Amino acid sequence: MYLPGKGFVMLSWLTLYLRTYLAPLMLSLAEAEPEAKGGGLPVWAIVLIVVLVVLCLIPVCVIIVLALLGPSIGNVFSNIVEEI
Repeated sequence: MYLPGKGFVMLSWLTLYLRTYLAPLMLSLAEAEPEAKGGGLPVWAIVLIVVLVVLCLIPVCVIIVLALLGPSIGNVFSNIVEEI
């Protein structure tokens, strides 16, 4: 999108999301006081662990859903092939 005086500006849901939610989070993390020596896991390590756990849970949930719905989905396709 071209804005007079500013040139070409790309506005999308991603840039709006980043400006709205991620920028304040990063500012709050940057302003946080540093941990005392030996004070535990830093904030970024906890965030990394949470992200990794979520990324591991998504495929497990997909596999469980496919295992439960697989036969019924197979029946739908079998019925379609039989009617053709």
